[in-house]
Amino acid sequence: MAKRIVFLSLIFCLLWLFQTSLLVNLPLAWAWPSLILVIFILINLRESQTATAGFWLALPVGLLLDLTSDRPLGFFVILLSGFSLLTKIF
Repeated sequence: MAKRIVFLSLIFCLLWLFQTSLLVNLPLAWAWPSLILVIFILINLRESQTATAGFWLALPVGLLLDLTSDRPLGFFVILLSGFSLLTKIF
């Protein structure tokens, strides 16, 4: 499980670089959804209720989103952790 979390964290780092460097310069950048959020949500919805990789991914993914947002630090970490816990409960 630890290898999967590290691998997915690296994938999210690459998505973050792609999203913050390339997609910002496109003319319709406002129309692109956050690739990081979409993939994080899909991973959590696809995962079984006993798996915890989605919950542990909330920390690095939330920190990456917090670095480039204008919201207070920790907003996305709390939001993604809560979403991951809710998908495990229901």
